[in-house]
Amino acid sequence: MPPRKKSRRKVRYEKGVPAKYLQNKKRSKSSVAREIRATAKAYKEGRYIDLKKVQKSRASRKKK
Repeated sequence: MPPRKKSRRKVRYEKGVPAKYLQNKKRSKSSVAREIRATAKAYKEGRYIDLKKVQKSRASRKKK
């Protein structure tokens, strides 16, 4: 049998998170990515997450 072909990621990643989460943000991409990774880690550990704060920080820039 031929060796199994390794599948590739279907979504483009940037700074450890899917690139679509970093588009059109108020803050720098690296700080947004850091916040997303930290929130994911806290969620996996079962710690409390302030959803209002997260929603506010992840709001995208309004289009003119």
